[in-house]
Amino acid sequence: MITIYHNPNCGTSTKALALLNEKGIHPTVRDVVEDPLSSEELFHLLDLLGMDAMDLVRTNHPVWIAEFSSLELDEEEEIVLALIDNPGMMQRPIVVKDGRAILARPSEKVLEILA
Repeated sequence: MITIYHNPNCGTSTKALALLNEKGIHPTVRDVVEDPLSSEELFHLLDLLGMDAMDLVRTNHPVWIAEFSSLELDEEEEIVLALIDNPGMMQRPIVVKDGRAILARPSEKVLEILA
């Protein structure tokens, strides 16, 4: 089973989903904007990715710049809560298969999880 954590307003995310579909793979799609992750889910994804929360922040996102960039967010939990409250700030798509996860940026990277 493959799950894609997706934002349909994101071109990279949409391309990654299309690449999977072209390969005949129809993953479970989780729209992270309409159905935001819980902190437990996001921490689990970070573990699977082997990343820190800051690695998932789109630091060029207007909300990040306006509300968070001047703060000293040095705790994972603070950053995770900011991402949950503002899912558009999160790098995506994240694709999970068999206990492995990948941040598919660029979108072609999604093919790595199929190997």
